[in-house]
Amino acid sequence: LTTWIFNLGIPIALIVIIWAGVKMVTSRGNPGTVGEAKTMLWYAIIGLAIILIGRGFVALVQSILNLAP
Repeated sequence: LTTWIFNLGIPIALIVIIWAGVKMVTSRGNPGTVGEAKTMLWYAIIGLAIILIGRGFVALVQSILNLAP
């Protein structure tokens, strides 16, 4: 399950990051649209960090459990 979520979450986060960049570039300086794009970008980065930290945490727990006799 974690591998499936990891393999699905990374591309979605990257697509949202790209979409936020496109939205920021095409906003033409509109403060509302720039703010929305910044919010999208932050949420995507936070989500990507949570996915990567979660993957590392799962690997850490698996390694600890494999070391126990």
